[in-house]
Amino acid sequence: MLYLKFNWVHTSFGQQDVSRQSLSLQRNLVAFMKNAIAILLSMILYCPYALAQSGRYGSNVFDHLLIKQEDPFHRLTPEDVEGSPYIHDSFFLSKVITTKGVFDSVPLRFDANNGWMEFRRKGETFILDPLPEVMKIEMPAETYTVEAFLDHGKPTLGFFVLLDTVKELKLLKMHEVKFQERIPPKALEARGKPATYIPSPDQFYYRFGFNPALKIEKVSKMADYIPTAYKKELISCVKRKKPEVREEDLRKLWDYLKKTN
Repeated sequence: MLYLKFNWVHTSFGQQDVSRQSLSLQRNLVAFMKNAIAILLSMILYCPYALAQSGRYGSNVFDHLLIKQEDPFHRLTPEDVEGSPYIHDSFFLSKVITTKGVFDSVPLRFDANNGWMEFRRKGETFILDPLPEVMKIEMPAETYTVEAFLDHGKPTLGFFVLLDTVKELKLLKMHEVKFQERIPPKALEARGKPATYIPSPDQFYYRFGFNPALKIEKVSKMADYIPTAYKKELISCVKRKKPEVREEDLRKLWDYLKKTN
């Protein structure tokens, strides 16, 4: 509690002036207390936000890439949710190749729900967003690249699995895990359904040069957008092999394009 002591001074101006001074001081005191309370409340409200939003830097990869610490304010604990947002729950030693350097033996795992990488350092989990500086991440089972694509019509960056390339034409795969909120119990039900992470089927994309990656909805439709140098061979392969939108067929298609280009 803040206590203020005022010394009242009587002058020859009379009792009326003293009363006016007293009233003015009271008003100033009320205004001061209002401002102090407002500042205190703003500090209380801002602190959790600042903690949640603040980034953290460290040595090695920390010094070169903007990496934010995992949000400490979770709505749910792992015990409250079924399934996992990760392609693999374990961290794997990986090589991170960037425009600012190469970093070996970085313990990484991919969060397919949020679309970011996570890695461990001194017992803490940190988040690596898909940044333009990240050229390639080589994990034991898969290689990831950061690619531009359209997300509901909005240009954005994302982590993709690099399946194959033919010169400037890339074949990409996107992992995705969706989150389903907890479903409350219905009438006569003892309990509802817990919150669940649900893996979605892999999505396949292709990208030429610096153009945004396009989702492969139908293989024959790719001929409308790929460069002329690949169009004839693609149409020929589609007519003969009739490939489906699945990894095995698309890999064979890229192998065919390699042989003919």
